[in-house]
Amino acid sequence: MPIFLIVVIALLAFNFADAQIVSTLPNIRQNLSVEISPNNPGPFTPVDIRVNSYYYDLNQSDITWVANGQIIESGFGKNSVKIKTGSIGDLISITVLIKPPVDAPFESKISIIPEEVDLIWESEGYAPAFYPGKRMYAYENPLRVLAMPNFVSPNGQRVPQSGLVYKWTLNRGIQGSKSGLGKNQFVFTGSRFNNYETVGVEVSSPDGSLLAKKEITINPTSPLVLFYEKSPLYGIQYQNGINKSYKLEGQKEVSVVAVPYFFGVTTVNSPDLQFNWRVNGQNVLDQNEVDSLTLRNETEESGTASVSLNIRNSVRILQSTAGQFLIEL
Repeated sequence: MPIFLIVVIALLAFNFADAQIVSTLPNIRQNLSVEISPNNPGPFTPVDIRVNSYYYDLNQSDITWVANGQIIESGFGKNSVKIKTGSIGDLISITVLIKPPVDAPFESKISIIPEEVDLIWESEGYAPAFYPGKRMYAYENPLRVLAMPNFVSPNGQRVPQSGLVYKWTLNRGIQGSKSGLGKNQFVFTGSRFNNYETVGVEVSSPDGSLLAKKEITINPTSPLVLFYEKSPLYGIQYQNGINKSYKLEGQKEVSVVAVPYFFGVTTVNSPDLQFNWRVNGQNVLDQNEVDSLTLRNETEESGTASVSLNIRNSVRILQSTAGQFLIEL
């Protein structure tokens, strides 16, 4: 769910200087504040706005709320109002006029401009060619996070991604060297010590008038191994994985290929991967290819054989997996 911008400006009228929502003026009106909930309303989102004061009794004050020049609420003690934001980039200017029982009336203004940014991540873990799914993140794998801002200025012009400033955080720590104008990608390597990785971004226009924030949590998964039949005519049968068992059905032999998904390697022949095949509990030695195994029924007797495989990454020590299936003779 995208997170959106609130641009807040507070003004005190009647010869008082400009101020933030919580005024820093050196007088009694510095206790005035305006609160917005949710803090980052998106487009077409209901918003609660409340004005607070530690000096004035707002319950005894005549309060008028104005949105884009139209009165939307008025009366004594009306210290809150509900509005609904428009589409992305649509400016809503809110003015609250306060007439306290004593002292001169004054006003405060805020502006709400909903902008949005989304985050998309991908891992560089291994998957076979033409794999249609998403590569899941395993511990210590490289990760790339892409920010997808959707910014529209109040005059209706779309703001290009390259013209925005990106401030990245990793596990709430600022990543200054990877932040800056047009830097909408964040690349890093996951830790072996974290249960998850939290990536955040603050996107703004160069002058800071437009702003949006987003944060995501990326949870690691364990690599997995899937088994496929390797046909001498058609190659690896990715469309038919071997789950619990495989029937020879009159064949004398079958070749099985193990595919290690999401390990931090670029090829199954990487020296970082260690394959340990077993048949009926006995280690299989002297293989031509570490990721494949040929099984033969030399006696032509019926029965079953158990095939298991353990794979581990010798460099990224938290990456390991195991799988097994039965051969029905």
